[in-house]
Amino acid sequence: MEALGVNSRCFLDGWLLSLMSKIIPLEDMHIVINFFTKKGWKFIYSLIAELMKILEDCLLLSEDEP
Repeated sequence: MEALGVNSRCFLDGWLLSLMSKIIPLEDMHIVINFFTKKGWKFIYSLIAELMKILEDCLLLSEDEP
């Protein structure tokens, strides 16, 4: 993408945060945003890893392709 002059952060940030809002209740999203502004992307990646651990059984049984 960057070879084409497109920075993935232009769309990835919004896409990722909107995806998180589908999993995390909107009334709790301010907590995620606060931690994100303090700790950055490292927090988001660790949050995603934890969510995947919690949802592991459901994800493994899913027949939908990602």
